[in-house]
Amino acid sequence: MICVNSVSVYPSRVSVKAGEWYRGAYAEISPKNASDPTVTWSSSNPSIATVNPDTGYIKGINPGTATIYATALDGSGKRDSCTVAVSENIHVSSITLNATNMTMNKGSYYTLSATVSPANATNKSVYWCSDNPDVATVSNGVVHAVSTGNAEITAYAADGSTARAHCQVNVYENIPVRSVTVSPSCRNMYVGESAYLHATVCPSNATNQLVAWSS
Repeated sequence: MICVNSVSVYPSRVSVKAGEWYRGAYAEISPKNASDPTVTWSSSNPSIATVNPDTGYIKGINPGTATIYATALDGSGKRDSCTVAVSENIHVSSITLNATNMTMNKGSYYTLSATVSPANATNKSVYWCSDNPDVATVSNGVVHAVSTGNAEITAYAADGSTARAHCQVNVYENIPVRSVTVSPSCRNMYVGESAYLHATVCPSNATNQLVAWSS
């Protein structure tokens, strides 16, 4: 039987947030042709950090420091360790958008930005969704007005907290005026006389049918 002479754990120090996993720790056995090259993993303080005894995957539990050991299973008693520093995982408590209600023309784009609180949150990332992508889609905060109607855009905290923020989007189609007809088109008037001119826009369903008069 070839016994284990030494166990080396890498890396020697690990930093992890409470509630998160670290899967990069591994152990090297010497000599490489040891009869039983397997190790078992353990923690000096499972209330701070736990470790899967077979895989070496480490999970932060509470802020503090713990030692993770890899021990040879061949009975040689050889082992090595790494130090795990667990820091507090600060969750997002609220999200604020730069717009909560907006009207967009069909085919247009608008970029929503999200601000998370507190400012020292561990994970400030958000992900976006639309409750009616047939009307408006969203990607990385960029809203695309697809068709007329209403949609709600929501930004969710990516850290698993319940924080979220909403923006109501109303999409309309801007129908431009193609022509303006003034009636009557010609009129003779006396000095001091007043007359009413009527303007008709085409098409009749133009979005903005107001006209400005000038002489």
